[in-house]
Amino acid sequence: MRITITEISADATVVRFTHDSGSADGVWLGQRPPQLGATDVDWSVPGRFWWQDDLRVRPARGGVIDLADASHPVTGTAVAYDDRGVLTLQIGDSRVLVDTNGKAPQQLIGETVEVDSMLIELTPTGER
Repeated sequence: MRITITEISADATVVRFTHDSGSADGVWLGQRPPQLGATDVDWSVPGRFWWQDDLRVRPARGGVIDLADASHPVTGTAVAYDDRGVLTLQIGDSRVLVDTNGKAPQQLIGETVEVDSMLIELTPTGER
C-alpha cells in the first residue's frame, strides 16, 4: 500500500499517514526509522475480531480508513472468507487479512465490511 507519512512521534514508533482511502495513525514496525513522505508498506490489523461486535456489514462506501478517537475503523469490500475465519478485505489498491470469530453473514463476498480496529501496523515493503 502506498502511503504518505505526515507526522512521526518523538520516539518514532507511531506515524500519522494518509492514503487514497483516508488517514490514520499506525505503529511503525520498520527496521529503520520512518521518514516523512511517500513510502510503500504492508499493513495489518492485528487481533481477532467478533462479528456484530467488531465487524459489521455496512452500506457500500468503498475502501476507507478513518482516524476516529482511539479507534481506526477500517472499511473495505469482502473479497474472500475462508473456513478458518480469515476475512480478506480490498481497500483501494491493497488487501488486508482480518482474523474473525463468530458467525459471519451468509452473503459476505462483495459486501462492505467495517472493522473496529484499535491498531494498524505498518511494515515497509520488503522487510517482512
